[in-house]
Amino acid sequence: ILSGILEHPDDSKFRHLKKRSQIFQKNVWGVVGAPEFLVSLGFVDDGDWVYLPDGVPFQELQDGITALSIVDLHAMRDLEQRVLENHEREQAAQRATELQLSAAQTIRKTVSDFSPQAQLFFHSGDRVLLAAVKLLKEILGRVALFPEDPRYRRINAASQRFSQSLGCVPGALELMQELGFSFDTTEGSQKTCPGTPSADGGGDQASCSADCGSSLYLVLKPEVDVVQVRAALLLLDDLESEIAAREFEAQKEAVRTARQKGRPRPSSSKDKQREPGGSPDLARQQQWQSANELNLTASQLVSDITALMELNWLLEDSGGFVATFRKEQKRLLQKFKEDGNIGHLHELKEQWERKLEETKIRTGKSAVSTIFQTRQHDTDPAAGRSSSQAS
Repeated sequence: ILSGILEHPDDSKFRHLKKRSQIFQKNVWGVVGAPEFLVSLGFVDDGDWVYLPDGVPFQELQDGITALSIVDLHAMRDLEQRVLENHEREQAAQRATELQLSAAQTIRKTVSDFSPQAQLFFHSGDRVLLAAVKLLKEILGRVALFPEDPRYRRINAASQRFSQSLGCVPGALELMQELGFSFDTTEGSQKTCPGTPSADGGGDQASCSADCGSSLYLVLKPEVDVVQVRAALLLLDDLESEIAAREFEAQKEAVRTARQKGRPRPSSSKDKQREPGGSPDLARQQQWQSANELNLTASQLVSDITALMELNWLLEDSGGFVATFRKEQKRLLQKFKEDGNIGHLHELKEQWERKLEETKIRTGKSAVSTIFQTRQHDTDPAAGRSSSQAS
């Protein structure tokens, strides 16, 4: 704004600023301190407009531009400093994470590192174990991301999700205790889940989720290091991958068994094609191929019909327009899509062929010579001028 006034001192439109302008309100007038700065330079607030009177010396505007340049320079330096500090913090956090991961690899835990009671957790069924592993990974993952936040070190063991997914799995509570969690109970709470299954798989799932104390909490001890948490996460990652691999192999085996029970598999792809029933994929492919061939035939028939119509109109000197033929093509194709009657298109083509022969006999003209004369007339400028004058 100030530079525009200095570059065009005699143009009044640069001196008048509309306050209702969204750009002016957002970038200038709505900024804290901006109205006072403009008034200090000599601008006048006149209701809907802010203008600079003619008597204000330009030196005031030049001083304002200099002040803004200094502020902009300081702002750029502050921004660069903040970006540099953020980059250094990210690098430090990345180095700390790499050190923690390397340390976790060094003290990597195995199933044999836990007590026999805690090892029952790893011997549960895959479906139950997968949900428990995911929840335990979520708990430990938050601790690893926010090691200083006490909220993620305190788990409500009486919640329905914890009770149904993790608390009722054999050996889960013992495993969490060996990982560094301890019970923090208030008066009237229970330290064990009454529905926790025993080692032989007994126990009641419903009673587990309903009877747990409402104030039962598991708290990760402050002395537990993040490196130990990451080491446990590595073990859980491997366990989750093994469960997923076993489930994938089980699904493959189930599909293979279902196919063998349904019908004997052909020895080769040629035998599969010769088979009377065929596979669903092969039948679907044959159906699509036949439908595609039928559509191509219909398109060719419609093109032939419209070509016969055009020849007939040329022989009768009826004129005709290309748009009319295209409209007729669309109409015939749409009608075929609706009823799927390819025989109607064959009959229509035969009718137009007979009509073209009758027109040739009646007019005594040849289709080839008529088309040649029409094209010659279209490409001859003199003929075009004469026809336009006659019109």
